Amino acid sequence: MSSTMLTTAIGVITAELVKECHTNTDHQNSSRGGEFSIDYAFMTREGAVEMERDMKDADKVGATPILVGCDHQSKAVWAMATSTKGPTDSAVKWLTKKIDQAGYRGIKVVLKSDQEESMMALKRAVAIVRQAPTVNIESPVRDSQANGNAERAVRTWAAQVRTIRHHLEFRMQCKVPIHSPVMTWLVSWAAEVICRYRVQANGRTSYENVTGHKGLQPVAIFGEKVMFRFTPDKTNRRTMETDWSHGYFLGINPETTEYLIGTHDNIYSCCTMRRLEEDRAFDATLVKDIGMKYSDYVMQGAKSSPAEIRPAEVGQPVPAPGGDPVPRRAKLNPQDFERHGFTVGCPGCQQIQLKSPHRKNHTEECRRRMEEELTNTSEGQVRLERAKERLDTKVAEMGQAELDKQANDDKGPTTEHEASNKVEPQHEASHEFEPTA
Repeated sequence: MSSTMLTTAIGVITAELVKECHTNTDHQNSSRGGEFSIDYAFMTREGAVEMERDMKDADKVGATPILVGCDHQSKAVWAMATSTKGPTDSAVKWLTKKIDQAGYRGIKVVLKSDQEESMMALKRAVAIVRQAPTVNIESPVRDSQANGNAERAVRTWAAQVRTIRHHLEFRMQCKVPIHSPVMTWLVSWAAEVICRYRVQANGRTSYENVTGHKGLQPVAIFGEKVMFRFTPDKTNRRTMETDWSHGYFLGINPETTEYLIGTHDNIYSCCTMRRLEEDRAFDATLVKDIGMKYSDYVMQGAKSSPAEIRPAEVGQPVPAPGGDPVPRRAKLNPQDFERHGFTVGCPGCQQIQLKSPHRKNHTEECRRRMEEELTNTSEGQVRLERAKERLDTKVAEMGQAELDKQANDDKGPTTEHEASNKVEPQHEASHEFEPTA
C-alpha cells in the first residue's frame, strides 16, 4: 500500500471515528436529559443591558425585563422581552417551546436559576405545562453569580444586541425606541444569530449541534425592507391579485425555517423573500409600521396570507339561543384535586396548580377519574347523589312536558278563530196556522 493510500485510509477512519464519537455523545446527552440556566436581565431607558443586582433604583423605573436562557449542551442562547417578570402565558409557552426545540420533548430536564420568587414561579409553571420530569435547582441565597452559565449568556447576548441595534440605527438614520415593538423582535433575533452563526469549540454552531444541519439559509439584515411572497391557499386562489408584497425582515421560525416578515397590519411567515436595492433597503417607517410585539407573536403565531374580508350582508337578526338550562353536574373543588392528584394535560388542573384567575374546564377523562374518587368518600357520595337528583328531576320534567304536548295535539283545534267558524244548526220555519173563527 502506498503512502498516499495509507494517508487517505487513515483520514477516512479518523473522520468516521470523530463522527461516531459526536453521535454517541449526543445520544448519551439526550438520553441523560438536558440542563438549562435562565435569568432575568433588564434593558434600561437609555438602552443599556444590566442585571438587577447592578442597577440603581432610578434605573429600574421604565426598564424592560428580558428573559434569557442557555442550553448547557448545545451552548444555545435564547432571549425574549416580557412585560413583567413571572409566569406570564407568553413566557411559559415560549420557554416550554424552546426546551422542546432543543430536543427534550418528553425528556427529563434540569432548570437552574437564582432564588428569585418570580423565577421559581416561572419554572414551576413550565414544569406543569411540559408534562415531563422537570427538576428545578436554585443557586445559594444572595449568590446569584453561582448561576454562571446564565450570566455568561446574558453578556454574550447583550453584546450582540448592541451590534445589531447600532447597525440598524445607522442604516435608518434614526433611533429605535426601547419600548417599541421592533425592539422586542431585535432582542430575540440577536439570540438567534448567536445560535445559528457562532461557531463553538467543537467546530459546529449551536443550531448544528441540535439539528445536525448547518444553518446556511440565506437571510436579510434585521429590519431590512424586502419583497416577500404570501403562501397561496390552494382552496382559495386569488388569481386577480398578486402574491407579492413589501415588509420588514424580523427573523426566522426555528421550527419551520420560514422567514418572519412584519408589515403594518400583521406578521407573516413565508418561504420566498427578495432583497431590494441598497438605497431602498432601509426605511425609518419600520418603527411605526411594526405594531405586534414578539410576545404577541408567541401566543398568536404568524399568518401565511392576508385574511379575506367579506362585507356584512343585511339580513334577519339571528335569535338568541333558547332552551332550558342543563342541570349542573357534581361540583369539583380544588381541594379534591390536591387530595387525589392532578390529571396530566388537563387545562383545569393546570389552572389550579398555577393559581390562575382565569378558570378553565376539566377534560371529560379528568372528570370521570375524579368522580370515581369521590365515590370512595361520604362527602363525595352526597355531591354525586345531588347531581343525580338534579338530572332525574330534569328528565322527569322533560318527559311530562312531552306528554302534555301530545295530549294537546290529540284534542284538535281550540283557538277562538276556529271556534267562531263552527256553523250553528238552523231550525226550519213553522208552517202551522191557527184555525179561523
